[in-house]
Amino acid sequence: MEKVNVRSLVISAILAALVIVSIFFIKIPMIGQGYFHIADSFILLGALLGPFYGFLVGGIGALLADLLSGYAIYAPWSLMVHGLQAVLMALLIVKIADLTWIKFFIGGLVISFLTVVLGYALVEYILSGGQMALALATIPINFLQILVGTAVGTVLYEPIKKLLALNKAK
Repeated sequence: MEKVNVRSLVISAILAALVIVSIFFIKIPMIGQGYFHIADSFILLGALLGPFYGFLVGGIGALLADLLSGYAIYAPWSLMVHGLQAVLMALLIVKIADLTWIKFFIGGLVISFLTVVLGYALVEYILSGGQMALALATIPINFLQILVGTAVGTVLYEPIKKLLALNKAK
């Protein structure tokens, strides 16, 4: 097993806290029982730390936000959906060495669409007892959520990447 890096663990905890805080400040209820938020930006940025720490940011951050905000039914699903979102983004970051902001945006958007938008459509389908119309109705608002979250994450990408590189050198 890989040795736990305390610095990365602390940064993961801060980003997971930002996931929770961003959900509390921008939480707009939507179709079904879910809500719109910008936490995806911090989840995608958490992927800069690697798959394990990204999973902690995305999965644990989203799980705790659901539990704390009264959406406990979504908590295990959020752990899986947002954890997978961060892991896949981390693997993309590792795979593409010269990840520019535009590649970060496009990659984040594609990964978030495949995990968050389609994942929560499946979750809504399961939780609603197989109501396809309800599941499909979540797609536009979840797409808007990941679009905004990915855009915010992209704006923060270069400064956070430089900050992490500076701290790594110390």
